[in-house]
Amino acid sequence: VLIVSVSAILLVAKNVSSFDMFGSNDNECVPYNVFVEKGSKDYSVNISWSTKNKCFSFVQYGLDEKSINMIGVDSSSSSKSKEHLVVLEKVSPIDRYFFLINSDNQTYGNNGIPLEFSFSNL
Repeated sequence: VLIVSVSAILLVAKNVSSFDMFGSNDNECVPYNVFVEKGSKDYSVNISWSTKNKCFSFVQYGLDEKSINMIGVDSSSSSKSKEHLVVLEKVSPIDRYFFLINSDNQTYGNNGIPLEFSFSNL
């Protein structure tokens, strides 16, 4: 009974998001410090974030949260990086956009829900 109890606790602790009891690399590519701001070009938006480890990342975005069918490539896409920047150009000033960050083949939003922005609110 003791072995089963300890095993169950360790299994649950291992599967809890951001709890890293075993030193695994599962959280090494989770985006943090996500910023969305107006870019330097007219009607452009910069989406930037960091990861603990060097990871390949990009942004999936669209005008409908259920149809995120456009891709913005990380400016450092030729190699893995810890600092990421995607520049979206020709963003409509009146539309609302939804996006997910894809980092090493995992998508991240707000508990599975896409993040959102509108150019006029930046």
